[in-house]
Amino acid sequence: MKMKWNVLAVAIVFSLACPIRANWTLVKSDFTERKGVTVNTWEGGGAAGLSITENGKLDKVETRDVLALISESPLPVDGLSVGGSVAAGWKLMLRNGDCLYGQPSRFSGQSMEFDVADGMGKILVPLKAAAGMSDVRATAAASHAEKDRVRLKNNDVLEGFIVSIDAKKLQIATGADDETVADIDLARVERLSFGGMTPARGVPALGARIRFVGGSVLTVPLDAKTHKNTFAWTIGDILFKDPAGKDRKISVNAVAAIDIVGGRVVYVSELDPVKDEQSTLMGTRWETQVDRNVMGEPLMVGRKVYQRGIGVHTSSSLVYELDGSFDVLKCQVGLDDSAVPHGAANVAVVVDGKVLWEAGGLKAGEAAVEVAVAIKGGRRLELRAVPALGDGKLDVLGRVNWLNVALLR
Repeated sequence: MKMKWNVLAVAIVFSLACPIRANWTLVKSDFTERKGVTVNTWEGGGAAGLSITENGKLDKVETRDVLALISESPLPVDGLSVGGSVAAGWKLMLRNGDCLYGQPSRFSGQSMEFDVADGMGKILVPLKAAAGMSDVRATAAASHAEKDRVRLKNNDVLEGFIVSIDAKKLQIATGADDETVADIDLARVERLSFGGMTPARGVPALGARIRFVGGSVLTVPLDAKTHKNTFAWTIGDILFKDPAGKDRKISVNAVAAIDIVGGRVVYVSELDPVKDEQSTLMGTRWETQVDRNVMGEPLMVGRKVYQRGIGVHTSSSLVYELDGSFDVLKCQVGLDDSAVPHGAANVAVVVDGKVLWEAGGLKAGEAAVEVAVAIKGGRRLELRAVPALGDGKLDVLGRVNWLNVALLR
C-alpha cells in the first residue's frame, strides 16, 4: 500500500509540474541574462517578487530588478499561430501604447466590450483608455481629434460620435444634433479613432507589460503596497486585473514575454519629449522616429541592427522631463548606415542645462559609441545632435540614431 501511495504522489507532483516550463530567459535590470529558468511564483509589486529555479537552485528576484521575462519557445494558444497571426482581424489600440487583438462585441455605458483572441475572452475597456481600432491589415496613421473618426476602406471618412459597435456593424452620430445616425457595416471599416488627445507619456509607475503569443499587449499596474490582487504568477496561470478592474486568469502558455516598466530601468524611447526640434540646412522638417531611423527604416549602425532607439536628423534637440529618481544614463549613439558616405554629426547629453557628455565627428559607417553618464537627481534631459561641419561638409544625411537609451536607478 505504501508503494501505491508513493506512485500516486509522484503522479500528482508530475501533473502539477507539467504546466511549468524551464524555458524562460530572465533579463535583469543590470542587463544580464539567465537562460533556461523555471518560474515558480511571482507576486507583482511586493518584496516577494519573482521566484525562479535555475540549474536546480532556488532564487528570488525583486520585481523592480526584472527588466524582462521572455519565453524561449512560446506555444500556440486557442488556435493562434506564434507571431501574432489572429483570425479575429481587429486591433484595438489603447492610449498607453498597449493593443488587443480580437473582435468588438458591444458598447456598455462608457466602455467597449472586446473579445480578445489571446485566451482572455471578453473584457470591458473604458472608452477613455481606448485610442482607436483598425483592421489588422490597415496602414492608415492614427489621428487625434475632438470627435470620433471612421475611415472606410474606400477612403471615405465620417466624423461624429460612436453610438454603438458590435462584431457586425457600428453606428456613428454625424449630425450637429447627434440625431443623424449612420449604420456602417464593420466589413467596410478600415480604422476608427476615438476622439480626445492622448496624454503625454512621462516616467511610468511600476507595471508589468504582458506580451501575448497572439500579439496583444496589456500593461498591468503594480502597486508595492496593495499588490496582492493586481498581478500574480502561480503554477501554470497568471492572475491580473484587466483595464476595467476585473480579475483575469490566463495560462502561462499564452504569454510570450513580460516586461517590467517603471522599475530600475526606464527606456527614454517610451517617454514623450516636451521639446522636439530638428531641421536640416535647407529647413526640411523631419519627424522623430521611435525604434526606426529618421527615414522610418530599421536602425542600423556599423552594420549592426538595433531594435530599440530614437531616430533624428541634425540639427536636433529632444528634451525629456524626468522625476529626479535616476542615477545613470546609458546608451549607444551613431550615424545610421543609410547616411554613408556623407553623414557626420556632433552629439551631446545635456542634463539640467549642463553638458555632461559630448562626442564630435561621428561618421556614418562607424560603430556606435558607448555612453554612460552620471545624472543623479537630474530632471531635464536633452539629447542634442548638430552637424559636424568643416572640410567643405554640408548638413546632409545627418541621420543620428540614439540607441537603447536607458535611465537607471
